[in-house]
Amino acid sequence: MRVLVLGGTRYFGKASVALLLKSITLTSVKTLSRSKQNGDDKSHIICDRKNISELHSVFRNFRPNVIIDMINFSRDDSKELVQAYSNGLLTSLKHYIMVSSFFVYNHFDLKEFQEKKLDLSLVKAGKVDNYTYQKIEAESTLYESQLMDLTSILRLPFVFSSDDYSGRFQSICDISKQGNLKAIENSYRYSMISKSLAARCIEYLCTSSPQGIVDFANSGCVTTEEMVQIIRNSLGLDSKVNDSELKELPYIVDRDICIQSFKIKINQSLESAIREEANEYFSSISSG
Repeated sequence: MRVLVLGGTRYFGKASVALLLKSITLTSVKTLSRSKQNGDDKSHIICDRKNISELHSVFRNFRPNVIIDMINFSRDDSKELVQAYSNGLLTSLKHYIMVSSFFVYNHFDLKEFQEKKLDLSLVKAGKVDNYTYQKIEAESTLYESQLMDLTSILRLPFVFSSDDYSGRFQSICDISKQGNLKAIENSYRYSMISKSLAARCIEYLCTSSPQGIVDFANSGCVTTEEMVQIIRNSLGLDSKVNDSELKELPYIVDRDICIQSFKIKINQSLESAIREEANEYFSSISSG
């Protein structure tokens, strides 16, 4: 089975590809991006997906059975995939996997957001940033297309890891270690997913039949205070923090949510995942 990953060159996309390359059921796994990557050139294709003729050439030559789309950011990105499929350029395709975003966790006031199509009419004017709006348009474009029959839309919440290139998780680890918090907001609970579990979820979908719309996160949710306590406990520190300095924590979501998939059963507790990633981060900075 041939897998084409649009993007997948960093963060949990890179971790996902590393898992896929170990699979005995996949005959070929290739990533696609605009720039050259360090490593084996045989497993990477240099192509700008916005260059339609180049993208179509990749489809014809590689004939993917599975497309994992890490970089679908707009209605046009979805539209081009839909048209390519309708025009017979993806005759070997069995499964299209779109990695969506955590917008459902930010903008819908639901304690449990189960599998559901989003409608643009649900979006309140002025309440959604441009990135989120484009993600919703990208999903909506797929809903009524023929390609949807072969599609899994994977909605992930915040992805955290010891090497998060945004620096969010590293920041909260440092803040937790210092313990300098003037106030800890404990009103909201956060549903998140670790990089390693997100990668395993991608691997699971890649070798499964199309799932439709799938929400997935680590099992459980935590408050900011609980997250700080977990990280401090992983360092062997007491859970108390002083109030000498105000720090703005990097995970701010004003909804009480805890999401679990009814289709994917790869669960690890959020507390366990936070502890593992925190230990990996502190280990990396001490050895560096």
